[in-house]
Amino acid sequence: MSFKERYRPSTRVKIDREQLQRMQELSKEGAHRARERIGPTTQVAREIATERMLDAREWSAPRLVRAAHYVETELGPRVGTLLTKAADKVEPPRRQRQKRNTAMITLAAAGAIGAVGAMVSRRIPTNSPKHSEDVLQPSPTSADGQARIP
Repeated sequence: MSFKERYRPSTRVKIDREQLQRMQELSKEGAHRARERIGPTTQVAREIATERMLDAREWSAPRLVRAAHYVETELGPRVGTLLTKAADKVEPPRRQRQKRNTAMITLAAAGAIGAVGAMVSRRIPTNSPKHSEDVLQPSPTSADGQARIP
């Protein structure tokens, strides 16, 4: 169908005010009569729809509870395990540099502790006798009974 065939200029109809008012009154009366006839039917339909909605809610509530229980107890843990395994597969391997750094830090700490220990042991004077023979012999005493220092 071409544009010329579809396009038709609108024709203006002349209607006087009295005729327009009469048409408005007739449409108001028709709407009022339709409301009177359809009103009781719509009220009954509303009541039936309310009952059916309550029936549907009673039917669906236990099924929703069952579905929720299934998701919580069976499906949820399975999905969690699946996601954990997927994360393990996706996670990149750890870099070797971290292990090497840990070994180097441990070695440096052990060396530092050894150096501190060596310094401390040199600074503390030892009270051990110079000769092992002195340990076995009693120390000489003076006439008043006091030990003499050699």
